[in-house]
Amino acid sequence: METVNGQWFMKCCDTSDPACMKSQDDLLTLIRELGFLPLFSNDIAGFSVEEHTSAEAWWTGDPGTDPWEWRISLARHPEIAYGKFFDKKAGFIHKDIFPVFANYRRNGYDFDALFDEGMVSHRAKRIMDVIGLSDESVGREVMTYELKEQAQFGKDGGEKNFDGTLASLQMQAYLIMSDFRQRRNKRGQPYGWHIAAIEAPEAKWGYEFVTSAYNESPDVSWEKISGKMNLRFPSADANAIQKVLGIPYPDKATGQKVAAKPSSTVVWPESLLKEIGDLPLQLSVDQLEGLRYAISTLKKNEQAVIKLRYVEGKQWDEIADELDRSKGRLLQVRKRAVSKLKHPSRIRFIRKGQRGVTEEENSLKVRCRNAGTLEEQIQILNGINLYECALSVATAYRLIQAGYPSLGHIAKALDDDPLCFTRMQNSWDHSWREVIPILLEYGINCSKVDETYEKQPKSILSLGLSHQLYLILLKADLDTVEKLEKLILTDPDRLLRLRGLGEKRRSELLTKLKGIGIDISLIEKTAG
Repeated sequence: METVNGQWFMKCCDTSDPACMKSQDDLLTLIRELGFLPLFSNDIAGFSVEEHTSAEAWWTGDPGTDPWEWRISLARHPEIAYGKFFDKKAGFIHKDIFPVFANYRRNGYDFDALFDEGMVSHRAKRIMDVIGLSDESVGREVMTYELKEQAQFGKDGGEKNFDGTLASLQMQAYLIMSDFRQRRNKRGQPYGWHIAAIEAPEAKWGYEFVTSAYNESPDVSWEKISGKMNLRFPSADANAIQKVLGIPYPDKATGQKVAAKPSSTVVWPESLLKEIGDLPLQLSVDQLEGLRYAISTLKKNEQAVIKLRYVEGKQWDEIADELDRSKGRLLQVRKRAVSKLKHPSRIRFIRKGQRGVTEEENSLKVRCRNAGTLEEQIQILNGINLYECALSVATAYRLIQAGYPSLGHIAKALDDDPLCFTRMQNSWDHSWREVIPILLEYGINCSKVDETYEKQPKSILSLGLSHQLYLILLKADLDTVEKLEKLILTDPDRLLRLRGLGEKRRSELLTKLKGIGIDISLIEKTAG
């Protein structure tokens, strides 16, 4: 589109033109062929939906022929990303080439890493925080008007330039328009214009796919993008291609990509301690050993990043070359590792030292064993956070969420009701073998728990079944080992006829039952 003497003109084609698109399928075919396509005309002739459609077809409201309506259904299409990708104007990018766009437009950085390097604004951070993309690529789909409100943009004391910030995040391939919907009145009836729903492309296609080009230089990704344009539009001016497909990153004045800010000098362990925060910058020998131990509990790739960056003091470019990863990916790993080091289960080793933690635990165990009554023991155990004992983090989290923040709360709950944990969904069978040995170390008498629990029907969870087999048995009301054993003895044929119990899952079930000493000869004979 262009404006001449105040009038608006569209650069459309005639309906008789063989290249004129008449349906959404025609447009989808062209996008698949080109890989990416702006909605409206630009400085590259023929490179737009507008120039391949007739003027009469636009804004008729007919979903079959109106290109303006096509964008709504294509935004939902599993192969297409729609957003303001082309000089902050709308267009389409096909799934096959989106990772290349993401790598170039993001300069190889995930958003959090880019923000940590000071290369995006706090306004963009407000918007991305509302989207809430997790490490598992789970994020929210938010209507633009809701996003504006929740990110605290507005005239009355809020942030400004919402539209510009949102367009920049789409240009950088961090956000897409995933759908268009109308608002609804109190009676649930739709009204007004269709409004865009915003989400992260990772939520649509997954993090691994969207970032699959991170292992190559952003310059290589740009060569791939511009190379496709040169092949399809050989006469297009290089400056026009840069304007439509490129991105001034982040210097809008020059239009040139800017390298990340140089990293400051790294000093071990002070630089890492500053990242973790709320710690003294000078550690004792024992605290330093505690820090090394805490690092050793991280994943291998997290340990490698921490060691190369903070112990050996290497710059991110050097680490990227050594580990064959992009700087953006490494900064994300660094952020996750530092977050884990802040967790109570690890930071206590840094604060108290490795030997200090052991001595404190031993002292508490002696005090608890020497206590005269259970009430005195519980009072001592109330000071022990579940994250600060030998429980796994997953078990500690489960128990804390269930309302048991300390070992004292667990000891009291088990004394009042030895079966209290059996009513916690998916908890007791996985957790009690961890909890009981720890309580015994502190001198807590757990015989009542063991005796009571042993008398109860054992849940099939204790067999360690696959999720599919567990659901099959649960649906057949076979939720305990005792029910299974009784069925084998009285009606083995029914067990063999359970819906969904194929040969593979039947073999798994029989192996598990045989492993706990149940006689399965009768059912083997029936199956044979």
